[in-house]
Amino acid sequence: MALLVSCPNCQARFDIADDLADQPVRCHQCMHVFERVGARSPSVGIQARPPSAVTMAQEDRIPEQARRRMPSPRPAFPWYALYLVVIGLLFFLLVVSVGFNVWIVFNADNRFRREEEVRDLQQQAQAQRMRAEAAAEMARQQQIQATQKSASLQRQNEELKRQVDILRGQLEDVRRDKAP
Repeated sequence: MALLVSCPNCQARFDIADDLADQPVRCHQCMHVFERVGARSPSVGIQARPPSAVTMAQEDRIPEQARRRMPSPRPAFPWYALYLVVIGLLFFLLVVSVGFNVWIVFNADNRFRREEEVRDLQQQAQAQRMRAEAAAEMARQQQIQATQKSASLQRQNEELKRQVDILRGQLEDVRRDKAP
């Protein structure tokens, strides 16, 4: 059976076991050490008397901080643990997200990178096609100019042949006139 005890220092009430009834008691809130009055009689369980010299000596061994320290009441729900778990999960998600982004950027089989490479190759092919068309057009222009030049040269050649023929005819006429 437990006995109800009241601390003479802070008036806090708490239970102690029967077998500890004749020993000095330490208050759980203010850490004050005292002896119960009427330790043998359970009916006077909540009375306290001033501490004896032995109890005072035991109390002097307790550090001053321990005597003044009052335990804080325990929270109904462990919020700190929940905060730690939530922060840990958020950190984990951040690490996974950063890792995924790095993998996407540096992955050789990346779909986005392949689309970009295909787009680049198409642009290069189009540029080469345009250069080839420009070169073909230039070759056509040069061919047209060459054929025009060739036709012009042929006309000049024929004109020169006619002139040579005329000059030959005149030369023969002059030779016939000089010939006796």
